[in-house]
Amino acid sequence: MQIVNFYGTKMLALITPNNYQQHRQKIKSGDLLAWSTSSAIGRLIRMWTGQTYSHVGIAWVVGQRVFVIEAMDGIGVRIMTLSDRLPFYHISTTIDWTNERETLALSKVGERYS
Repeated sequence: MQIVNFYGTKMLALITPNNYQQHRQKIKSGDLLAWSTSSAIGRLIRMWTGQTYSHVGIAWVVGQRVFVIEAMDGIGVRIMTLSDRLPFYHISTTIDWTNERETLALSKVGERYS
C-alpha cells in the first residue's frame, strides 16, 4: 500500500470499499481519519491549507465495530459507522486511548458545531 506524508507522519493510502475489509483491523481508537471532500467549502479548505484533506475525525473501535467521531458543520458532533464514510485516509497514532479520553470524546457528541 502506498505511503503518503501527512505533516511529517506516515499515512496509509486511500481506504476504499475495495480494501476496507482487509484494512479495518489495523484501525484503533484514537487514530485519525481524513477526507478530501469535493464540496465548495472542502475545496476552499484545501486551497487555503495547501493540503489534500479538508476534514478529519477520530476513530473509535468498539468490539468488532469501527466508528468515526466527527464534527460536521450544521450538524454537530456525531458518531457514524466508518464503513458509511468511505473513502478515507487512515493516520495511525500512538495515542493511549484511555477510558478518560473515550469519556471526553463521547461527551462532545451532540454538541453544536459551526
